[in-house]
Amino acid sequence: MHALVLTEMQLREMLAEAAKQGAVLAVDELRAQLHQAPDDAALQKLRAYLADPASLANPHDHWAHSGIIRQITAASNG
Repeated sequence: MHALVLTEMQLREMLAEAAKQGAVLAVDELRAQLHQAPDDAALQKLRAYLADPASLANPHDHWAHSGIIRQITAASNG
């Protein structure tokens, strides 16, 4: 059995670095979401749902009623 022994300071540094990297990833994801228009986000979610209805557990939580989905038609460019 192999073991790795760390001092308390080394462990704190490792945990702090991991937290920083996690924070960077989270901030990058939030920035990407903020730069996306709400309509674009809804459209992406709808496209994912139309491609795979199982992708959303309860689509009624995302759209007022299924009539919205039925009114959407594909554009000539897809």
